[in-house]
Amino acid sequence: MMRRAGRRKRLPHLAFALLSLAPLTAQEVAKTYQAGDVTFTVRVTPKNPVVADEVRLELEVTAPKDVHIELPDNPGVIDCAAVLDRDSPSPTIKSGRMTHRESFLLDPAGPGACHIPRLGIRYGAALMASQEIVFPIGSLIPPGETSPDIRDGQAPLPLPEQNVNWTVVTVGMLVVLAAIAWFTYGGRQLAPKAVPPEPAEVLARRRLMRLAKQRAMVPREFYSELSCILTAYLDERLALRSTRCTSPELLEAVQRTGFLAHPGRDLLEALLEDCDCAKFSPSCALGDNPEEAVACCRKIIDILCANAASRPRLMNANQELTRA
Repeated sequence: MMRRAGRRKRLPHLAFALLSLAPLTAQEVAKTYQAGDVTFTVRVTPKNPVVADEVRLELEVTAPKDVHIELPDNPGVIDCAAVLDRDSPSPTIKSGRMTHRESFLLDPAGPGACHIPRLGIRYGAALMASQEIVFPIGSLIPPGETSPDIRDGQAPLPLPEQNVNWTVVTVGMLVVLAAIAWFTYGGRQLAPKAVPPEPAEVLARRRLMRLAKQRAMVPREFYSELSCILTAYLDERLALRSTRCTSPELLEAVQRTGFLAHPGRDLLEALLEDCDCAKFSPSCALGDNPEEAVACCRKIIDILCANAASRPRLMNANQELTRA
């Protein structure tokens, strides 16, 4: 007797659920419009949607195949659903007429009346618009209830007791700490010892030795490299910024330092003149004796090195004056 009473109690709910599937209004969910040889149909499927159904809005235009058809890219603002997807299948031809289709997938937001706004198409140079379509969206939940009539008849299961294996936790923490310590301290490399820079004379002589061994260089390339070696040495030894000076300016700046006597000054002037001629003259007859040019540059370096070593205080004072 108790079971039969329970079944009778649920019958009204089931009846309401079945009735809610029926449309709220008798208005059609498909409409067709005609303009000459062009037929425009707006269709909503399924006919009686409920909440959680996927509703499809379909536009279909049939016209002669020589008529240009343009369908809308979106259905506009729909008050009851959101547009999830759009499908534009290829037109089909049958009996000399072409059918164009556009489909939109809608997701209903809730039960009630749904309004599809007016949709327009273009055929040739003319326009055709549909009327607003209203159709109902039903609900499976009876009015006055916030949730379906679903009850849980089973007792809740007890939660299992949580046993912590502290041995495994401790070992895992030790492994993590050891890994952190190794990556922090074990992977460090000792900083290399600072190597004192080579004296300017040693570096310049090494570059002159390499230049003397290159026999196949053309005069312009040879004297360009020789000029770079000389100006780099003067920059390092006398702090003259010789790379920004012309040959006369460089000669005058070296002479002001007092580190180059008259014979050395003549050698420097001759070497700078040869470098300028080889680098900038279109017809250069130099380069027959590169050993002599390298020896001249090496002799200038020797003279400057000897004078700078005998008067270090004067050289330091001159460098500070030049930088200022």
